[in-house]
Amino acid sequence: MDIKVSIKMSIKRKSQLFLGLHLLLTIAILGFAVLHGIRKEQQKQVEDYLEQQTKTANVFIRQALLDRAGRPEMEGEAALGNNLARQLGLMSGMHTMLFGMDAEKTGDSMPSPDSPDVKELLPYAIQGKTAYEINGSRLIYLAPLSDGLKQIGAVGFQYSVEMNQSFYSSIQRLFVLVGALILAVSFAAGTLYYNRLSGGILKLRRSTQEIRQGRYDRAELLKTGDELGELSENIYQMGREIRRNFTTLETKQLQLEKTVQRLTRLEKQQKEFIGAISHEFKTPLTVIRAYLDLLDLYKDDAELAAQAKTSLVKETARLQEMVDTILRLAALDLYEFQDHEEIIGLQPFLGELTNRMHGKARKFGLHIHAVIPDVYVRGDREHLTIIFVNLLDNAIKFNHPGGEIRLTGCLESGKVKIRVSDTGIGIPEERRAAIFEPFSTAHKALYRELGGTGLGLALVRQLLDKQGGTIELLSGSPGAVFEVTLEAAEAAETADALGKEPDGA
Repeated sequence: MDIKVSIKMSIKRKSQLFLGLHLLLTIAILGFAVLHGIRKEQQKQVEDYLEQQTKTANVFIRQALLDRAGRPEMEGEAALGNNLARQLGLMSGMHTMLFGMDAEKTGDSMPSPDSPDVKELLPYAIQGKTAYEINGSRLIYLAPLSDGLKQIGAVGFQYSVEMNQSFYSSIQRLFVLVGALILAVSFAAGTLYYNRLSGGILKLRRSTQEIRQGRYDRAELLKTGDELGELSENIYQMGREIRRNFTTLETKQLQLEKTVQRLTRLEKQQKEFIGAISHEFKTPLTVIRAYLDLLDLYKDDAELAAQAKTSLVKETARLQEMVDTILRLAALDLYEFQDHEEIIGLQPFLGELTNRMHGKARKFGLHIHAVIPDVYVRGDREHLTIIFVNLLDNAIKFNHPGGEIRLTGCLESGKVKIRVSDTGIGIPEERRAAIFEPFSTAHKALYRELGGTGLGLALVRQLLDKQGGTIELLSGSPGAVFEVTLEAAEAAETADALGKEPDGA
């Protein structure tokens, strides 16, 4: 398995590396140029000096040869050569050597066993050329000699370059020390500047990372008064603008998602609702149409007319109830609960409702028992009335003669729970999951016989959803138990509603 390692160098390190290399290269080039110039100047001075000494030697040798021609009694060739070499050595202050055209040494101002080796240079001098080489601290210089008409040999000088080398070395050391000092000071000053510059760039980098990670208001501002400051201001404003745009987009997206979900749900409910309502409307309309046909056939049948009147009134009332309930369900999509909420005391509110339902309960030989705590809830009075009237009406319709209906409540963790239970026929297990759907009934035939529409519990659940409440079907034996949960009102809200100070004030 290949493992790739990515090594990233920060801009701060790059700046320091670039600065260091730049300074080092600058000082090195400057030092090389100066030292090279010094070396060339030393070389030129030595060459000029030795060239001058060569000219002096040529003049001296020609003069000596002229004097010897006028005085034949002078010493021999060997003595003459050494004598001339010594005199030239005294004049130049250097070890001087003389050579003939046969490359043999004819004079030496300082004869010794360690005389310099000129074998490689001498052929050039014999050919009329100037040549020299440096051996350690000694420079061996050879040049041609002439008598004014032709070359008669060569002269050699041994020149000490120790002083020049010492001067060059001292200048070299000085450049190293001064260069190191300049490098250190310049690097420190440059590092401070580049650190400030790279620090601003790193802040801009962090700002762009914050924006990339969604923290649009975390961008840093640089107050440098230059292009970096302007760039920082632009990034900061860009982050704020992006945040505003994203906030707007998120809000719109959330609204759009809710709208799409609602439309999808409504479309599904509409299809189900249209199918169910078509079926539910068909039964009473069929009954009405049948009785109208019978009355048309048997116009003089008084018993049929009475029976038809009763059935038509019953089916018409059922149709009217279904229409009213359907209109309420449709209105829930446009109704805003917040515009109608108030603080309601459950004890007097449910007490009034049970009193209104006592007449219908007694008609079926039923008794309603209500034990409601003195608590307050936030809700819509009209909707709460529809909710509990539907629940009490169902408890009356589907109860046994002589049965009971109980209305109880309690306060738990800021929630008010109200239970409506009866001793009636109950709800079969297979119908419990769909009991809150439109036109879903526990006992379909019995619902039609008693005039039910199958829309009451669907309406109850939607009304509770509108005001943040819930309804749940609990297990009951005998009968059915429905538990409604509502948000309890705060003490301060209750006090305001009653026009008194809250407890503990």
